Amino acid sequence: MIARSILAVMVLTCLAGCSNLSDELIGSWTGKLDIESIESSTGESADIARGIAKIFKYELELKEDSTYVAQLGPFPSSGSWELDDHTLILRQSNAARGMSKEKLKLNVSYAGTEIHVKDPSQETSLDVIFRRNR
Repeated sequence: MIARSILAVMVLTCLAGCSNLSDELIGSWTGKLDIESIESSTGESADIARGIAKIFKYELELKEDSTYVAQLGPFPSSGSWELDDHTLILRQSNAARGMSKEKLKLNVSYAGTEIHVKDPSQETSLDVIFRRNR
């Protein structure tokens, strides 16, 4: 009985003090392509990926009012965002020319000060690792 009471208090304390993933994602992030998986690779594809990693910027600001501003590679974007389990959904209101205004769904994993993002619709897409800006 006492153990059950202690467990209940611990769970309630965690629920009161633990934030959800959406809260953890709010803020300004700077990212880079995760090319570790191809660092040892050779060939034209590996060279292109390394070149892209050096050139393109990945910046993401997720705001508390559920809007966002981003620079994802060569494409600036802004609009609204939401989190559905571990899927970050970006609804673009002003997509760059050549980009669809459809929802962009990205798989997200959070690891303390980093978020790892992958586009599940792209079989060969590389992860982008974002670190929180200070």
